[in-house]
Amino acid sequence: MSLQLHVFSHDRTRPSISYYCQKLETYLRAAGYKDYVESRDGSSGPKGKWPWVTLPTGEDMGDTYFIIRHLISSGTVKDIDMPLTPAQRADARAWVAQVDELICPVSFCVWFLVPQNYAELKAQMFGAVPRVAANLAGWWMRRGAKVDLVAQGVGRHSEREWEMILSEFIANAAAKLGNEAFLFGREPCSADVVLYAWLVSCLEAQGMAVVQKQSKTLKEYVRALTKRWFPEYDDILRQVGQA
Repeated sequence: MSLQLHVFSHDRTRPSISYYCQKLETYLRAAGYKDYVESRDGSSGPKGKWPWVTLPTGEDMGDTYFIIRHLISSGTVKDIDMPLTPAQRADARAWVAQVDELICPVSFCVWFLVPQNYAELKAQMFGAVPRVAANLAGWWMRRGAKVDLVAQGVGRHSEREWEMILSEFIANAAAKLGNEAFLFGREPCSADVVLYAWLVSCLEAQGMAVVQKQSKTLKEYVRALTKRWFPEYDDILRQVGQA
């Protein structure tokens, strides 16, 4: 039995607009693991959120952090951070936590809580759905997102403050890369997985101008990793300068 990824439905030649779904598949690609299939059954899994997986043993598991840790500890996939020094591994973990727990939620604020951005996102997500159903699904999704984001804290910031957080992160990522191909070491690590997954999910979604105006350094970074991990993402290659 193959590993089953339960993710939001999306065109296989394009990234997922869900950062967390994209993160999980990106890690598998980075680890060279190919024995997986995508399932789009619509259920939200054991923790009530996406993505989640059904392991080859038949066990269901949620949350990308625990999924990846389990796949590594069970020997299913390799630990791509293994070549790093202990200090580098600690730094990579901090990058993962920053994207998972701050940058991605702030991105959700920009998408869901800024009216014009939400209108574009809803059209992208539900454009093929009948209007009444699309409006109902969109209202339910936006309401849930707002409650969660306000409870977490980032939903209490202003639009200007969200853009400040994202702009600072993008500048820091470009500065960290400098003239290097990857964030740490000679090969991509978990920090590269989350940075790449966040960038391409933002490029795929509508209403994220701060990312679409990213620096030449990050465009080259996305282009190189797309060719390495997802060469089928023609539109991403076009957006960063090479179709």
